[in-house]
Amino acid sequence: SIGFNPGDCELSFRIAEDGTSGSDFSKGGHGYCWAGVRASLGVKGPGRFFFTMKIESHGEVDLQTIPADERHLARFGVSTLECPLDALGEHRDSYGFGGTGKTSNAGDFRTYGRSWGLGDLVGCALDTASSPPTIEFFLNG
Repeated sequence: SIGFNPGDCELSFRIAEDGTSGSDFSKGGHGYCWAGVRASLGVKGPGRFFFTMKIESHGEVDLQTIPADERHLARFGVSTLECPLDALGEHRDSYGFGGTGKTSNAGDFRTYGRSWGLGDLVGCALDTASSPPTIEFFLNG
């Protein structure tokens, strides 16, 4: 099965024993950091791909300087190996869909839909066979 790659994740992200779930270290100063992780299987060559992520729980975050609605944000998407793990959607070789309801590429954030979080299922459809390639994000459907 496809899960998280323990050799390609931030030190601040812990992967569960099943390899298909994980969480960031959100206590103290770690709560201010993004914790990136890649899948154990990448996309290569032309094709059509779909993958999902579900937010099942929130970690304990005690960050008084961050508004409550910004304490449990996640970003989901695709990147090349050249993209730093903590720069999904901020690097030119990555596309992300954030819990704020915005998509991003190369640091350009655009409203895409509603915000999402706890209990939501986020999907990504990547079509590298079309010209030009396309990417779409889905929420709960």
